[in-house]
Amino acid sequence: MKKILVLGAGFVAGPLVRYFLERPSAEVIVADIEVEKAKILVGVHPKGKALALNVRDEEALKTEIAESDIVISLVPHMFHPVFVNFGIPGGDSSMARLVGLPAAAGTRLILEGKIRRTGVSIPVHPEIYGPILEELEEHGIIFEEKMDAVL
Repeated sequence: MKKILVLGAGFVAGPLVRYFLERPSAEVIVADIEVEKAKILVGVHPKGKALALNVRDEEALKTEIAESDIVISLVPHMFHPVFVNFGIPGGDSSMARLVGLPAAAGTRLILEGKIRRTGVSIPVHPEIYGPILEELEEHGIIFEEKMDAVL
């Protein structure tokens, strides 16, 4: 059984929570600072659980995320920076590893003349993303594309 943590019990959470509660292989935890909203969404469903959680409480948030198989954040955008702190405990943030490192690698490749494109370019060209992905792999970051059926 997959444990799905839904952060936020606002307007858009309802259909998502109902969808996952209908799946036989899903346990759904709806976490919100207003636990009454979460309780309304899960109702009395045996695979649903409401949890009082303030996403600003990083320790509680880390615990819930670590215990979940899937995490879906539906919290307002002003709380998204909280998630940037998650990465390697005691090490790099996720933002540093997934944005800063690729940007630094791309800049170095431009300065070394290994990327010759000019102007504004998105990294969909193999000459750009290929060397950057290789360098990220040297840092233990591997991008893997796969498709799975939704529960």
